[in-house]
Amino acid sequence: GFQLWRLGNIINALDGVSASAGTDHITVRNGITRNMNGDGIDLSLASECRVEDIHATNNNGNGISLGANSIIWGCVARQNGGGGVQCATNCVLDRCAAAGNAFIGIAGGAGSTLSRCSASGNSAGFSASPGSTLSDCSASGNLSRGFNLGSGCTAAHCAANSNAGDGFTAASGCSFLSCTAYFNAANGFYLVGSNDGGIVADCIATSNNADGIKCNAACILRGNTCHLHGNAGDGAGIHATSDDNRIEGNNCTGADRGIDVDAPGNVIIRNTCSGNTTNWTIAANNVIGPILDRTAPGSAAISGNSAPSSLGSTDANANYTY
Repeated sequence: GFQLWRLGNIINALDGVSASAGTDHITVRNGITRNMNGDGIDLSLASECRVEDIHATNNNGNGISLGANSIIWGCVARQNGGGGVQCATNCVLDRCAAAGNAFIGIAGGAGSTLSRCSASGNSAGFSASPGSTLSDCSASGNLSRGFNLGSGCTAAHCAANSNAGDGFTAASGCSFLSCTAYFNAANGFYLVGSNDGGIVADCIATSNNADGIKCNAACILRGNTCHLHGNAGDGAGIHATSDDNRIEGNNCTGADRGIDVDAPGNVIIRNTCSGNTTNWTIAANNVIGPILDRTAPGSAAISGNSAPSSLGSTDANANYTY
């Protein structure tokens, strides 16, 4: 139940709570740190610490900073001059909220686990270093990207909404499972550059200003829903810029281009496109299931127990325009 705050114009860069190197196994819980000249809580030089039920508000530095192998649970970091909640390697962050911080809202070091957290109105939402996992997290209204993942990260059931940059960006070997990117000012999901070998599966990208899902090489894009992209003038539902991608079972609608593949050497099967300015833009020398135009009515009204197929193909890997 403690409160720590700075009174008057104290010029020293003091933290609310701090620890020197080697001072490990510290627990700080159930309190408020505000208006400090430094961090609200700075245990970055310690390790194996636990911070619970802390409100860190209006501090000039970071709200909460922890060292390796630590746990942060149930904390709020708001309007701090640095980042909101930050931790070093192999940490666990659960049920935390970061809002209006001048740097990254929530940042996890390599091998960390972030769950049930939210980041809104920060310079950027989430940053996860290589080998981290994120689940049930949301980033909304941040001033740049929502999520930035290092190599080998996994994000599941996360949402990026109305961020001023990309919803999700990722380095090589990342997985996005059942995530949603909505109304972001750039791409919904961005796996480009040297960011090879990723997976975007069973995700939703809708109403983002650029591409819904943009990938480089050796990625799997499977079972995704992409709708209304290119709101800023140019965008595709799915945009693959290089080779060795498998684009399978996606539905792309209402964009400048439905599925856009710039290079040879990809596999494109069992996808559907509808209502895009150009439904398919695919470079030569790709492996493609047949693309069937079913934009004309394909069946009579149905009432009863059976009806003939209107698919127009028996090829299990056919793509459809409808």
